[in-house]
Amino acid sequence: MDGVVVRKKVTLIFLLFFAIGLFYNGLLSQSLLAINKLLIPAIEEGWMEVSDAELIRIHIEKYGWPVVPEEVWAISGLRPECSDILSKSAKWRKWCGWGKEEGSGETYRPQLSQVKSSIVGQVDLNDEEYVGSNVGCVARLKGGNWGLVAERDVGEVGLDFIGGYIQGTGHQGVTWIIGDHRIHWGSGAIINRYDPFQSMRSPHRLGQVSRGFDGVYSGDGSPFRRGIACRKNMGLWWFASSFDSQKRAFTQNALSEFTWFDTGLHRDQNERNRSEIHVNRFGFSAFRVNKLSQFGFIGELGQTVGSTFSGLFGAVFRMEKNAFSFETEVGFFKGDFKMHNRAVLTASRHFFLFYSIDKTSVLHPGRNWGVKTGAVNQWEGIVGFSLGPDNKRFVVKSEVDQGRASLRSTMSWNHTIVNAGKISSRFSIDCNIDGVFSCGARMRWDLNLFRLTAECYKSWDSAPGFGRAFRVDVKHRRSMTVAVMNGVVGMEGRLFQLLPTARGYRLFSVGDPTSRAIFSFDIIPDRLVFSIEKVWSVWENTTSIHRISIRLEGK
Repeated sequence: MDGVVVRKKVTLIFLLFFAIGLFYNGLLSQSLLAINKLLIPAIEEGWMEVSDAELIRIHIEKYGWPVVPEEVWAISGLRPECSDILSKSAKWRKWCGWGKEEGSGETYRPQLSQVKSSIVGQVDLNDEEYVGSNVGCVARLKGGNWGLVAERDVGEVGLDFIGGYIQGTGHQGVTWIIGDHRIHWGSGAIINRYDPFQSMRSPHRLGQVSRGFDGVYSGDGSPFRRGIACRKNMGLWWFASSFDSQKRAFTQNALSEFTWFDTGLHRDQNERNRSEIHVNRFGFSAFRVNKLSQFGFIGELGQTVGSTFSGLFGAVFRMEKNAFSFETEVGFFKGDFKMHNRAVLTASRHFFLFYSIDKTSVLHPGRNWGVKTGAVNQWEGIVGFSLGPDNKRFVVKSEVDQGRASLRSTMSWNHTIVNAGKISSRFSIDCNIDGVFSCGARMRWDLNLFRLTAECYKSWDSAPGFGRAFRVDVKHRRSMTVAVMNGVVGMEGRLFQLLPTARGYRLFSVGDPTSRAIFSFDIIPDRLVFSIEKVWSVWENTTSIHRISIRLEGK
């Protein structure tokens, strides 16, 4: 007991000293949390696409805060209609003020000299029997070409994770990175691709464009590779490779079936007693890029559990020409293949046709490397259309997933009322091949001072009642968000809410009688964030969750 008290005191003292240091630090942080305060609401409002958000994030992380509003027109690939709205955004203009304070207007180049810092402290007031204390923290430092993270999750003992990266540029178009990194090749059929905005991506838009790599210093269990990567540009071609070497935790049952774990948690004896194996992987790619298309080859070799090597190889092609966009990726390996296909036809300004066909396989070599968990043999497909402008859109899509067909129609409508704000509504109906219906509705009322959001979901064969979500966002300089949501027994789907917390934006959902409540408050705007998360569960032998988090951003 004394040891737990001492660990809590040490953590609280560390948080206090770090907070004091932050208040004497005059730098402005281009953290993902600060950037997402503009991107996430803009995507939810519909005037910014996921692809636009990705371009803006990359630009800001590379060059720092903007200096003048017109800098939006320097973001390569950003849609003109999005650039126009963004240049008038209050948040964007606030960033321009920060950029002037930094003096970034002297040169338009990556910011290499400034160091950004953040720390997230978290307390779980639960009844879980953890080995360590209920206090955890994550500390991060970031420069222009490097990043560091140190983490101890709630319930762990000691400093459980240290990571980071350093990157640079060599001669003749060579870039490199050492440490924790992600690669962005293809659409994920051959090598997994991290896509944090996947759930918000419009069906009539393609996925992310292939590019090189970037560093990871998140320390939050998100997927990454640990090793070295490099890229070489040669005219219209670029070549890249990545070597990954790290330990992965797993368990094995009586049938010699493996279950992999990538959370990195070591809170109780079961998690601490998991077996570990060193996995080595080597990925390589070659892409030819022009204004209208990308064509490339992707492959990966890896060491399996039996200390033998296996691999896969494939190709990807992406084209965006006039009204037609198309992307296909196929990866071949021993005994089977995996495939992703996407296509979008813009028949007119407000009418889109789209489809996707995917093929998954349990034989994918990634299952032996701990990076392809839960794979099954199946075909998946979506076909549909989108009709209407952004403020009045009707989307219908037919989907086949896990051998079950379903039809989904969604109607959205945005309307501005003079002197009464903006009202946005959405109504959806789902029906699967078994004849089971479900429907959902959402309404958002956006005023000058606050925004109200209400959403409900009902399955025809569920228990009486509705899945419900209510949310209030106070749009003050010190922003505040309060949200509550609950489900009912027998829900065919789930309710989702993407909410700001001190740990960053998190996707919360309910699909059973579980209830959630989230409160987030910017005590010092973009600098000190406080949040509380609570979960009530109706299931037996399941404890409720109470989580308090504090985030301090170095400016």
